[in-house]
Amino acid sequence: MNSTPVNNTTANTTFTAIGAAIGNVADTITGNFKQAKNWDDNREGVMGEHWLVLAAGVGLVIACNRNQSTLIRVAGSALGAALVVRAASGRDGVAKLLPYVPGVRDLVS
Repeated sequence: MNSTPVNNTTANTTFTAIGAAIGNVADTITGNFKQAKNWDDNREGVMGEHWLVLAAGVGLVIACNRNQSTLIRVAGSALGAALVVRAASGRDGVAKLLPYVPGVRDLVS
């Protein structure tokens, strides 16, 4: 039987390099996400933007649930739900209307 000794230093160095590379990619993605969020927070809102996103989210859920593929139904429903949540949140979101909805006024204030 041929046995070759394993050099643990080389293996540890390789795993450390891979871990550092993954960390750098994660930092880059996080930084890009923060930049996009800051840009979105600082820009002027477009009139009706959240209503359009709400309609797109609901439409996507309805359209994808008519498909026979389970993958498309699940992915479309997840993306549609994310758009609905996006429409309901934010500075100009639909959630601003909650104080004007009867019965919800007491819960919000």
